[in-house]
Amino acid sequence: MSTADAIFADALAHAAPAVPWLEPRRAEAVKLFHARGVPHRRVEDWKYSDLKTALEAANDLGSDTIALTLAPLPAGIEHFDLADVANAPDWVQAHLGKAAQGGAMPAAALALAHTGFAIRVPKSTHASIPLRFEVSGAGHARALILVEEGASLTLVETRKPGTGFANVAIEAVVGANAQLTHIRTAPAARNAIQVEDVAVRVARDASYRAHLFNGGAALSRLNLRLTLKEPGAHA
Repeated sequence: MSTADAIFADALAHAAPAVPWLEPRRAEAVKLFHARGVPHRRVEDWKYSDLKTALEAANDLGSDTIALTLAPLPAGIEHFDLADVANAPDWVQAHLGKAAQGGAMPAAALALAHTGFAIRVPKSTHASIPLRFEVSGAGHARALILVEEGASLTLVETRKPGTGFANVAIEAVVGANAQLTHIRTAPAARNAIQVEDVAVRVARDASYRAHLFNGGAALSRLNLRLTLKEPGAHA
């Protein structure tokens, strides 16, 4: 077992127990990570972004200073702090962690993250201003964005240049006839290792639009996974 795999395995073994509704999803995430390990160049999908080598060269996997900082919310938008996941409302329980089986790193984020937020745009609500959040620090974090039927939201994500390893997993669920626009800017961060997984499920006649800028880092990778679930869904 490599140093990076061993550090992750130890962290997973000592992670705080999940609440009952989340435990089966977390257990599946831990199982998947143990089966696959930290991605490396011999994994075809990671051939040109060797995360294992980058992490072992940096020797920096222990930090847990990551923060997802939200600006003031647009009117009518519901927010939930995932640090209090034991008291999650039904809409968080219905969706959080459903996309974690997409790979080792979103699985690690579900299992290890103590930081994150969930946002709900209720049915037929059109956010009057963009929802902005900033990613800073190092560690694991997750976010859930739910745009219900007929609603719309513009999400503006920025990364604060820093150092260390950050692993962020974002799940977005776009309901029927809804619209989500995602704008992401990541300025150059020469000494950072940044991995982000964005998994989007789009329902009937709904749309997801992404505008992504990446200035680069020691290693920087964004996985964009789209599921067009029903007729008329597009991205």
